[in-house]
Amino acid sequence: MMRTPTLIFALILIIALCNKVQARNDSTSLFTGGMLLHSGYIKNNNSSYQVDGLCFGLGGKLAFHIGNHLRLGSEGFSSNVNYQNNDGYHKLGYGGLLIEYQFLPKKITPVFGFAVGAGTIKDLYVLQGNIDDNKSDEVIYKVYAVLLATPSISLEYALSEKIKIALRLDYMINLNNEYQNDFASGPRIHLGVLFGK
Repeated sequence: MMRTPTLIFALILIIALCNKVQARNDSTSLFTGGMLLHSGYIKNNNSSYQVDGLCFGLGGKLAFHIGNHLRLGSEGFSSNVNYQNNDGYHKLGYGGLLIEYQFLPKKITPVFGFAVGAGTIKDLYVLQGNIDDNKSDEVIYKVYAVLLATPSISLEYALSEKIKIALRLDYMINLNNEYQNDFASGPRIHLGVLFGK
């Protein structure tokens, strides 16, 4: 289902990059990529077992510059939250296609982004028992796929021509109808280092 749009996107990206490399001069960047740590407050709408707390995770992105303002690429991350007073967890692994618009590069450059991708949720909620005693426990364990849209806004601070510090704010939106109440979303703040060439 996702293969055709992904292949079309990849083909457009390759053609655009080939044109970019041919027309490139030394003052323009070819790509921006790096790793970002994140934290945020997420919650779901399930009254039986509610996710409500701070998530932490690590992610990365690689985006190729198309002209002076547009970037196309991909991003991926893992985001985890533990249930309070419980040995359970809510974990998201995600990867998707990314489009960004950057204003003309300065010392501090604002960047607007939007990503669409797919991921997997692993959700474990302990109803009864003690997971440390190696005996059977009563739990709810779900593994399900999600389709996400992630709008974002970033500020990139240039330490040099090739190294930037990035501060990003995003919000995950579940596009699936199924598991809508189980999925935990909310604002997240990312901080990381980006490299360019």
